[in-house]
Amino acid sequence: MILSVQSSNNAAFKVFFIHCRVPAVAGTIGANPIKMKIFQSIIIACIVVVFSVGCQKNENAKPPIPVPDNEPTNQMNPYDDFGYWHNVILDSIEQERKTGRCGGFTGSCNYIRKFYRMKNWPELAQDHFNEIPQIVVDASADIYGFIDRSQWSDAVKTKLVQLIQILVDEGDDSCTYACLKNKVKDFEEEVLQTNLSAIDKEVILKAASVARYSGYRWMQRPELREGYDHNVLLAQFQSNGLAVNRVNAMGDRKPNIFQRIGKWIAVTAMDVAGAIGDLSIASGAETSDYISHMIDMTS
Repeated sequence: MILSVQSSNNAAFKVFFIHCRVPAVAGTIGANPIKMKIFQSIIIACIVVVFSVGCQKNENAKPPIPVPDNEPTNQMNPYDDFGYWHNVILDSIEQERKTGRCGGFTGSCNYIRKFYRMKNWPELAQDHFNEIPQIVVDASADIYGFIDRSQWSDAVKTKLVQLIQILVDEGDDSCTYACLKNKVKDFEEEVLQTNLSAIDKEVILKAASVARYSGYRWMQRPELREGYDHNVLLAQFQSNGLAVNRVNAMGDRKPNIFQRIGKWIAVTAMDVAGAIGDLSIASGAETSDYISHMIDMTS
């Protein structure tokens, strides 16, 4: 007699199958009451052991640890670490600058390359950061147009505009981080339940992760809760030798969100714009550092 046990798991219950293979010899078991009782005892013992193990596994399974609403983590998003590392890199750059290192655009780019090497992440191309200043200019002049010109599908563009609108709608003076996070979490849950393709979900969920973490980081800074004159920022870009397309900046389009929101929302939205171009943590982090520096210069 050969016994084998198999198990099948799903979220609701566990089903066990016991396969018995008995030698096809006439009368081997059926004709012998003693052997039949032994056989039945073995079967019962197997069932007890299997279900005991199953129950023990269920009892040992630990539920996810709840995360407070005033912290940026969202375990439901499979790309949550995208935003986490975004903030870690920015915090590291800030610490480097306190020691007099990592100055300016080139310094932060070089530090991010160093950070990637320390983490054994893929090497960044020599020209990886070349487009960051122009990305910041284009996205700050017209975030909606910037999204519309991106390489992603129309479904992704629609969701990215929705994400930016969440930042704008929640970004008033009375906004708390918990309120912003819950709105973004609801958005993420909605995305996860759609029939979008895997790559479409990846783009949107990475952008949402950056929005949660970046908003958390910049919202803590009182000086970034203030509003500002967007035209002053555009002038600052031009003084740094960057081309500002005034047709995009002032043409027939939706009102520019950065003319009526706090600086922290502008920086957070720029972080999202920088990250969606190539789905790179490096690009999002450098975009964030660059736009925050430019906004500081307009104060």
